Amino acid sequence: MFQRQSSDSSSDRLRRQAPTPERGRSADGVTSRRTTQETSRPSRQGDAGTSNVLSKVSAYPPKRGTSASDLVEPDTSAEREKFLQDYPVAAKMVEQINETDPQKSLQALKEAFLKSGFTYSMAATAPEAFLKGRKDGDCSTLARAYVKIAHEYFGIENLEVCSKTKDFFVPGGGKVLDQNNATGNVDGGKHWVFTSHYWVDSPIGSIDLLFLGKAANESAWIDQTDEGGVDEIGYREFGKYRVYEAKYTGSSIADRYATDLAAAKEGQESSKADLEAMSKPGQKSSSGWGAFFNRLFD
Repeated sequence: MFQRQSSDSSSDRLRRQAPTPERGRSADGVTSRRTTQETSRPSRQGDAGTSNVLSKVSAYPPKRGTSASDLVEPDTSAEREKFLQDYPVAAKMVEQINETDPQKSLQALKEAFLKSGFTYSMAATAPEAFLKGRKDGDCSTLARAYVKIAHEYFGIENLEVCSKTKDFFVPGGGKVLDQNNATGNVDGGKHWVFTSHYWVDSPIGSIDLLFLGKAANESAWIDQTDEGGVDEIGYREFGKYRVYEAKYTGSSIADRYATDLAAAKEGQESSKADLEAMSKPGQKSSSGWGAFFNRLFD
């Protein structure tokens, strides 16, 4: 067996411990597991940029469900105002949503997420951090942030975060919600490998925000069937596809994995060089994390 690389902290690295919602881990089961959305109250923060939204809070319909059985007690306008103050990104998203119909509100909210300027980093970011202004994260960040707004601002209760619970492969890749226009993390963006995946089950159907708000397409996902190692390079097998761990540093995710062993070795050597450059005072790396930290401290 092979030894896992310990230098990569992103949620896409091979880890065999049980997943936790906070870290955004997943594995690849044939079935989907639903997880409960966090509803802890955020700390108080003010934001002057939300004033145009705050002015109309009291006029917006109170908390509601999508049927008589889903109706909940309304929040006060002060609570909803506080939510917008705490989360300026959420305030911006709902600024132009004036629908009184819950399903139309959910559709408009989905469109707002697709225009949010999100960067897919393959590492989980707390939904609270995203809604306060952080622009990067993973599929769990998007799904949980969407449900949080639906619950706490619009008062729509009958939707939840769903997750896939085992590693899986998406042949052919596909565009995702990402400022860098990512299409995959295998072989320069040709395919996707996920160690976790999260989406939303809602009154308007399945919403896979990472995959541009489309319905989660589980029929196209190939579950992991085996794993192993060659020349200290770890791999996973997904039916006929063998995927090796490759370049685990750098801002681009397109070559995190490779189906070719030689390409995987080249990627890992590049990452080792980056890490070595970072550890030596006075030396600079021209690529990957080394270059990032050089720019940060110049």
